[in-house]
Formats: sequence, C-alpha cells, structure tokens
Amino acid sequence: MTLPDNASTSERQPLLANGQGSRLTDVTQEHSLRAGHKDGQHIDELDEVTRLTTLQLLPWYKRPSIAWLLPFVFMIAIVMGVSQAAQDQLIVKIICKDYHKGSNIPGQSSNTIIANTSGDFTHKSYYDDDSCSTTAIQALAALVMSRFRSLKYVTGIFTIGYHTSLSDVYGRKTLMFLTLIPALLTQLLIVYMAHPATNVGIGVLYVDALIMGLLGAGLLLEPAIFAYVADCTARADRSLSIGYMMVALAVGMIFGSILGGYLFKLTGDVTSAMTISIATLSVLIVYAMVLPESLPKNLQEGRIKKGSNADLSTTTAKPASISIMTIKKSLLMIFDPLLLFVPGRIDASGDVNVVPSKYMLVILIGAYGCLQFAVNGILVILIPYTNLVFKWTAAEDGAYYALSGVATFIVYVGIFPYLQKLYKIYIDKQSPKKTVHPTTPSSPLYSETGESFGNDDARMTEEALRPEITGTMAPAQDVAAMAEKRWKTLWADLTFFISGCIIFTIGYLIVFIFETDTSMFISCCIRALASISNPSFNSLLTSFVPVHQTGKALGGICILDTIIMSLSSLLYGWIFSETSVVMPSAVFLTSAVFSSFSFLASLSIWGLYRQ
Repeated sequence: MTLPDNASTSERQPLLANGQGSRLTDVTQEHSLRAGHKDGQHIDELDEVTRLTTLQLLPWYKRPSIAWLLPFVFMIAIVMGVSQAAQDQLIVKIICKDYHKGSNIPGQSSNTIIANTSGDFTHKSYYDDDSCSTTAIQALAALVMSRFRSLKYVTGIFTIGYHTSLSDVYGRKTLMFLTLIPALLTQLLIVYMAHPATNVGIGVLYVDALIMGLLGAGLLLEPAIFAYVADCTARADRSLSIGYMMVALAVGMIFGSILGGYLFKLTGDVTSAMTISIATLSVLIVYAMVLPESLPKNLQEGRIKKGSNADLSTTTAKPASISIMTIKKSLLMIFDPLLLFVPGRIDASGDVNVVPSKYMLVILIGAYGCLQFAVNGILVILIPYTNLVFKWTAAEDGAYYALSGVATFIVYVGIFPYLQKLYKIYIDKQSPKKTVHPTTPSSPLYSETGESFGNDDARMTEEALRPEITGTMAPAQDVAAMAEKRWKTLWADLTFFISGCIIFTIGYLIVFIFETDTSMFISCCIRALASISNPSFNSLLTSFVPVHQTGKALGGICILDTIIMSLSSLLYGWIFSETSVVMPSAVFLTSAVFSSFSFLASLSIWGLYRQ
C-alpha cells in the first residue's frame, strides 16, 4: 500500500479535479453533456448524483463514507509501522535457526545454541544476537528474503488484475479481506516458525510467498481504498478525501513505528510488536465486516448475473480450449496496460495537457523504473544490512522507520508546498515560454507515426477556436494563457522530478561513503525529501495521457512496480550476499547508480523541451 505516492504536486489535479478547471474545459464538458442528452447515452455525471443521493438515504450504519474509512486506514498504518521491522527481524531469526541446525559449527550444536526450549516466550528463547549477526547468516538472510519476495511478486503479476476486477462485481471489501486474512495468517506463521522449539524449515516461507502471490501479493488494499473513495465521494471532493487518507496513513505509520520500538525496549522480545500487529489485524477484519460496502448491491447482483449469462453463452457456443494462442492472448491482456507507453499507443485526444514526442513516454517510464529499482532494492536488504553493519535490533529499526515517517510527513505537509511557492516566485519566471499559433481545422497536427508536428499547443488552440467542439468561440488570448500555464506546470513537475533523482543519489552515496549510524539517519531524511519525485512523476504522466486512458496508464505503472519489486529483490539480495564480507554498503552504491541513470534519463526530457 503506497498511498503517499499518489499525492498531487501542482495546482492541476488531472484525476481528482476540484472543479477549478479552465474555461475551455468547462465549456467542452458542458457541450459533451448536451451531446449525451441528445444521443441518449450513459452520462457519468448524472449517475454520480443519483448514486450519491441513494447512498445518503441509507441509515448511518449502512452508509459508506470517508468517516468509516479513516479508522481503517489508520489501523492499517499502525500494522505497517509496528510489524515492518519486527517481521523482518523474525524472518532473519528463522533463517538463522535453520542455518545453525543444518550446519556443523565447531564447538556448537543445535542444542547448545538454543538458550531455552521450554516454550517460554522470552528474548532468551531465541538465538543470541551475536550468533545471528554474522556475515554468513545476514548474507544468507538477504538472499532467501529476496527470493521468496520475488516469488510473491512474480506470482502477483498474473493475479492482481483478476482480483481487482472482482471488486467491480462482488464489492470493494473483497479486496480488503483478500489482503487482511492472508496477512494475519502469514504473521501467525512467522511467529510460530521463529520459536526455537519449532522445527519447520524455511521452505514453508516459499510456500507462503506463493500463496500470498496467488491472493494478490498483499497489494490489493490500495486499489480497494481508492475505489471505495471514488464510490462514496463526489469527484470534486476526492482530492480532499485522499488527502485525509494520506494524513491518517502518515500518522499511523509514525505511531506504529514508535510503538514497535518501545515494546521491544520494554520487553526485550521482538514478538511483542508482532503480537500487537496480529491483534490489530484481527480487529481490522472484524471492522471490515461491519464496514458499509460502497458498491451498491443492485450493481453487484446485476454484474454477477451478467457475468453468469456471458459464461453460459460462451460455454454453449464453443468448448473451452487451451492453446498457445490462448496463452499468448492472456499474457497480452495482462501486460496490455504497460504496452500503452509504446510509441503510437497514446490517442491524439483533445484533453492531453501536453502532447509528448514519439519516445517521450518511454524515456519517462525508464527514468521512473530506474528510480523505483533503487528505492525498492534498499528496502529488501535494509534489515540484514543494519543487523550486520550496525548490530541494530528492532528498537533501532523502529526508530529508523519512525524517523522516516516523521520526515515524510514534514516534507509533504510543510517543505514541498513551500518549495512550490519558491519555485513560482524565483524560477517560474525564467521557464521557457511557448508561443501559440492558431491553426486551421485542416492543418495536420499528427504524423502517421503518432508524433506531433511543430507547436504542441496548436491542437488545443484549434479545438478551442472551433465552435462545433466547444459550443462557443474562446478568445485566442485565453487559450494562449491556458497553454502557457500548462507548460509552466509541466516544467515545474519535471524540475521537481529531476531534483528528486539528484537528492536520492546524494542520500545513497552518503551511506556508501561514511557507513555509520548517523549517516543512515541523515540519509533517511534526505531520501524523504527526495520522495517529492513520486507525485511529480504522477503529474507528468497524466499530463502526457488523455483522460480516457489515464486509468489504463496507472494500471501499467502498477504492473511495472510489481515487476520492479520482483527483479530488484533478486538483484539486491544477490549483490548483498556476494559483497557482505568485503563491502556490504555496495548495495547503496548500486542504488546511487540507478538513481543517477534516472537523473540522466529525465535530464534528456528536460533537454528536449528546453529546445
């Protein structure tokens, strides 16, 4: 779940419009509504009013709202904050126990390594920290953890699309249960396996990863929450509602991280934090049961019936058969959103803020992919690295995650908005200006390859000046001002994205050069500031994609994220296992290299638009 990544960074909010759109946009939408009335077509705006009015007539305990969802998100964030360090620490201990029981260490047997097998759940029941903090064990832990995480994400690539489609038929709560229940069972399994009296091998972790992947890889909560928000709020209020979700998430993460570290210091037992996490997950499952479903029941029943009839007609018309072509089509359907970024796949629509050149989206996605590779790779090996180099325990890990949450909260609430104001005051005036030249309706705007000719704003000017599209004649000076504003917004997003890449590179290099506890905490704050690149990327992407393809584009990014998580897990686990003896901080150098690649790619976009 990565809600903060979907924050908006500029005045323009393409997905969650706040009703402050341009004059041209308002007129065009009004014209479209009139056309919809004439043709008797389905009109989303009217459906939204009817749907929300119907929901308001329900009793309070059946009426979905943000007030119901905020406690859910807050408790989810507590689980993430409490368990993210404790769960990884327990997995390391499971691998440590399996390693010692399966190896002949001189002077030590499996009986002497175990301090207490009587079943007492105390810190002494686990292996001594020194015996689990060796280079060999931490390298093995990083390798094993990277492998089963990669297995989970690879499997999830083929199942996430199927599960998310279920929410349109059976309701949004389906995705919540598909995440909460497997997460609860996984945490119970890890606590059980970590007990010294348990003889279950690490092979079970791979089975658990496979099952988790089949059930959506634990990545279904974010689409469930966003769909819930979209169901029960008006479009004009969604931006504010998602802002509430982000605040609840940040506060819950901070509270959970501090609580996890405090419990470890108080009890000396890492399982105490996991106990709180398991209890909170249990409460969440009960809460999800009483949480009002946001998808109306009549829509669920209608779609179930429609799906059943479709399946029946397909079965009677043609027997099902599996062939190479069927598999190929299935794979193409899975990766079709990702293929949207191939040149020529973006529609030449009038609602594109800035028309991209032929390979612009490919370069942008490449820059984003390199940056995500750097970020996700470090998350995989963070616990083994800090255990090996700094001898951290769950207390220090909790402090680190709490600092990360606090720093991120400060960046998004205070620093980033202030930087945007400074940019408008000192830099925006020097950004390149685009001159709009009106064109005639017969002027060619696109080549057969889909690449734009000449001025990118000419298409928008043409449509604004054609009364058959807008229903009225928009003044040329208004169109020019709007075009200039869009270009300034694009330039700001690109500037913050490039800045984020540079700051990420600095943050990773600091740890590689100094390799101290202090450098880790300083790097944590620097990378929190660098995270401004995430909302900047989302804003850039939606500037290049028309509204009717935005959902598909974001789906492609979701698939790309899953692929990156699986590949980065394997690569960073292997690098850490190979370099843990000589230079364990090589993984941070690797991330610095990937983030510098992202900087170079985004700089090429900046150069193209500078011209």
